[in-house]
Amino acid sequence: MLQTNFLRPHTMEFSRAAGNADGVADTEVIAVELHDNGGIWLNGEAVEMETLRQHASAIATPENARLVLGIDPEVKLQRAVDVMDAFKKYGISSISMTPARDFD
Repeated sequence: MLQTNFLRPHTMEFSRAAGNADGVADTEVIAVELHDNGGIWLNGEAVEMETLRQHASAIATPENARLVLGIDPEVKLQRAVDVMDAFKKYGISSISMTPARDFD
């Protein structure tokens, strides 16, 4: 059964620019990849979703963090949104998406 609530729209903002003159030099880049075989990679290591949440919650300065989300073409959009939500919950709002590399 599919259920939704049209009365409470859920929006997500993406960073408008990859960098600017006022940018902070000590930006922490977090690389997450979602593969069509179900694999999740965090900074080059296979992990579970809970590990992503723990990593996001442990970032000391989320305003200086940037999530780069690599996604295989066959990955369901909802899976990518779940990952973005997990990081957004902990204040990481600079997010960019790219096709996934193959770490396997």
